[in-house]
Amino acid sequence: FWVKEQGEMICPCHHGKFDVETGAPTAGPPRRPLPEIQVKVENGAIYAVRVKRYES
Repeated sequence: FWVKEQGEMICPCHHGKFDVETGAPTAGPPRRPLPEIQVKVENGAIYAVRVKRYES
């Protein structure tokens, strides 16, 4: 979840924190970055079109 007041992405399940620009974990138990979501804008609407998975 995006927490605007703290400027952080937070995982409600494991209480990890992630860098909003890169998806890299910055605190907590997560060791892998968040997957990148590619989006497109069409007629004023935003669509998620692809998930770029992290490499193990």
